[in-house]
Amino acid sequence: MKTRLFLPLVIVFAASLLADEPKPVAVWSFEEASGDIAKDVTGNGNDGVIKNTDASKCRVQGIVGKAIDLNGGYIEIPDAKRLNLPGPITVCAWIKPTEGRTHMAIFCKKGDVQPLGYRFSFAWSRVFFEIGDGTEKFRTSSEGWSVPAGFWSHVAATYDGKTTRLYRNAQLIKEEEVTGPIAPLDRPMVIGAYLGRKDAYNFKGLLDQLKIFDRAISPEGIFALTDFAK
Repeated sequence: MKTRLFLPLVIVFAASLLADEPKPVAVWSFEEASGDIAKDVTGNGNDGVIKNTDASKCRVQGIVGKAIDLNGGYIEIPDAKRLNLPGPITVCAWIKPTEGRTHMAIFCKKGDVQPLGYRFSFAWSRVFFEIGDGTEKFRTSSEGWSVPAGFWSHVAATYDGKTTRLYRNAQLIKEEEVTGPIAPLDRPMVIGAYLGRKDAYNFKGLLDQLKIFDRAISPEGIFALTDFAK
């Protein structure tokens, strides 16, 4: 009797894990053979346009398949309600910056002045996540030299509406209380550059597997996203 029950129980358990698997709002994996379009592989329509650089030379060997080297350019994604997440939210990426002593944008849905939107950046060998609640701006930053240049790192930021957490290679490197919803910013999202001036905060190095989720993923979930478990 126990033997006959074992297989159905395994199937139910596996199905429950699959149902709980986080579904991304957007994923840019840069596996396109060519062209100036960076596809959102979720099918949610958040395709971006590669600008201000030679798109034919951007795709290079990455941590998972291909990565992108923007070489002074950027990717612009049209504004969409699904990208204006009030929180919870998770943003993550594989990055390989070539310089440590500079500020480089990964995801940018926020400007410097208005307290709106969110931004995930690499600066001075650390990462930080900024949000604006419509009145105030909040920045959570990892400690200095916690994300070294010249190496691949999986970096992630989660915000559950109360706490921001930063991760490198699935290890928690910063936790800070921040309250308030993220106020929407009705402007395009930019990958690899500043929202206002596209020649500022340009990402120097490689980007791969950029993902956005509409939930604050658990530490175990962040570990799964790195593919270290495979």
